[in-house]
Amino acid sequence: MNKTTHILGGVTLALGTAIKIELPEYSVVSLGCLAAAASFGALIPDIDKRKTTISSKHPFVSFFIRLFTTHRGFTHSLLALVLIAGTLYFITPHITLIMLSVAHYAPFTRAFIRDNIHLLTWINYGIMNGYFSHIVLDMLNPDGVPLFFPLSNHFSICKIKTGGAGEKCVRTFLFLLSIYLVWISIKNLI
Repeated sequence: MNKTTHILGGVTLALGTAIKIELPEYSVVSLGCLAAAASFGALIPDIDKRKTTISSKHPFVSFFIRLFTTHRGFTHSLLALVLIAGTLYFITPHITLIMLSVAHYAPFTRAFIRDNIHLLTWINYGIMNGYFSHIVLDMLNPDGVPLFFPLSNHFSICKIKTGGAGEKCVRTFLFLLSIYLVWISIKNLI
């Protein structure tokens, strides 16, 4: 799948998840943070491939990761997803403490930080949903993904070639579904 399909998949899954589990402090800003984080999360697994959007933005990280894995290797596995989730779980409280410390020493930021600290939850959900959607979408490709890395078996649930007519159908479906989910989300705000 290409970048656009992955971003649409991440945003669509994140919006659907947000609606289903009723994340706190529902607002246009939180939905925007969710969509941005899901877009970023949907691109992270391709850091293991040269000349992708994420690897060109972070070439040193990409180079380091490519030393240890190939494209659709470790970064496309459930183990990588769990490591990302664990990292977010452990760093979020520290980020919260830093933000609260800034608010303590910079009084003009108190109201802003107090009113927006919940956005960290939305950002975490967005990143995780984006990452997971990338793995699922790459399972639609004939090459599949090593879902249970370090086991070398690649799992593929379909034979949709990147850039082909099948991917265009998937992308169109995700676009229409994301529009519908945005409509539901905005309707919930009113």
